[in-house]
Amino acid sequence: MQQTDISAPLYFDYAAGALSPAMALLARAHMSLSADARRWAETADAAGAAFLEDAPVAPVQAAPLLPGATAVDAPDRAVADDTLDVAALLDGANWRKRPLGVWEADAGPADATLVRLPGGGGLPAHDHAGDEWTLVLSGAFEDESGVHRAGDLCFAEPGVTHRPRVQRGEDCVCLVVRSGPMRMRGVWGALSGASRMARAALGKAAA
Repeated sequence: MQQTDISAPLYFDYAAGALSPAMALLARAHMSLSADARRWAETADAAGAAFLEDAPVAPVQAAPLLPGATAVDAPDRAVADDTLDVAALLDGANWRKRPLGVWEADAGPADATLVRLPGGGGLPAHDHAGDEWTLVLSGAFEDESGVHRAGDLCFAEPGVTHRPRVQRGEDCVCLVVRSGPMRMRGVWGALSGASRMARAALGKAAA
């Protein structure tokens, strides 16, 4: 998993309204935790506004106002208006216990999940069938690419294997957006494969 500067394309897509609901949630949470993310969002907004100012505009006849109504300008949207209340998101989480000491909760949009790992814990080596975006909301974890702390946004493309380990003394809570399932490696991968084969055999026997 790489902690890479993906803020530029992410926030230009956000300003253009081109992100999925899960990725838009991730961007809003990132803005709430990272000054760099807010600067990129402001840059993307300004670039979009400049583009619209320079673009040719076809004349449009304004619709007549209703009796008693007055024309008003639309208020400017500030980046601060788009930040996410991370504390409220966590307070409303309905945590479910998973194997290996992992806790998960739905974050709202499909493909967006809150993940909590206990201090000193971690996950076995694994990769993913799709992209994985991980925003650290609190605590810290480390893997082969380094230490990732609150506000850090990490990205792993399909096939990248890593083994996250949480630093002792504090749980690590992340907002994760995945476009494909996790695939365990090593012993855990073998056990997972054997379990799937057993379930498939039982299903055929019951049919």
